[in-house]
Amino acid sequence: TADYFREKGLEEGMRIGQEKGLEKGREEGLEKGREEGLEKGREEGWAEARKHLARSLYGNGAAIPLIAASTGLSQEVVGKLVEA
Repeated sequence: TADYFREKGLEEGMRIGQEKGLEKGREEGLEKGREEGLEKGREEGWAEARKHLARSLYGNGAAIPLIAASTGLSQEVVGKLVEA
């Protein structure tokens, strides 16, 4: 009857909607994960670059306060880096 087919159509529509919603959620989650991973990688790379620059400046005779000002690292962190 018409009610039966209407009910089946509604169930099928709900099922398709749920599947599409789950797929979209997975895609958005993957994209967000990629973006967060790239950002974390950039941050870690920048941190390593600043440490490398600090060591290089120190090796070329720069004073710790100048190195700290140039790299954005604290004088304490620079001191620990150059002692290692």
